[in-house]
Amino acid sequence: MEESLTILDQLKIASLSEVLLVAILLLPFYLGFWSFLVKEISLNQTYKRRFYLIASLFYFIAIAVLKYGDFRQEKYTTAEIAIKSHLRNEQWEIIGFNRIRSNINKNYKDDFLEKLISITPEFSKIYIANDSTEIYGIKYIYDSENLNFFDAALRIKKSMQRDSFERIGFNRIRQNIDSRYSDEFLEELCERNQELFERIPLNDSLDSRGLKLLK
Repeated sequence: MEESLTILDQLKIASLSEVLLVAILLLPFYLGFWSFLVKEISLNQTYKRRFYLIASLFYFIAIAVLKYGDFRQEKYTTAEIAIKSHLRNEQWEIIGFNRIRSNINKNYKDDFLEKLISITPEFSKIYIANDSTEIYGIKYIYDSENLNFFDAALRIKKSMQRDSFERIGFNRIRQNIDSRYSDEFLEELCERNQELFERIPLNDSLDSRGLKLLK
């Protein structure tokens, strides 16, 4: 049975307009609760109105703080997804801060990107020495314990370009690049990167199957 969301969870995933609507609908109940407590205290009407005004103010401030904190986290999540997607599309491992602002979002300041790096395990801050337009950048790091199709595609492509290979066999990939890449993994790699690789048969003493680099 699926566990129901708590009120706090529902508030976090709701849009701002939904939160405001629910907050306004619940406000009379909130004030009613405080009204019950105020009855025990001898206050004149002026002080009661001030009390309700302050209570309402704190009510909306608390909701705003909760949503603002969640919004800031969503900004980091959105930036992480956008940068990873851009690196995958370009087949890059590294991107400079200025290029991120040029190609992804001009509002991503250095302090924002440094904070993003600190909370994203796959990102590492690097110094870019051979670029007149960049000083710092992000390197996309992969978990060496888990096979990653994007990482594998980058490694195979770079190896083929370095050795001037147009095609390479599965066994040679395991021999020269990574012994963990099974035939099934490489088959799926070709399926996921059809714009980059084409699976081909080979008449080779070492290999019967391989891939061709398309670009």
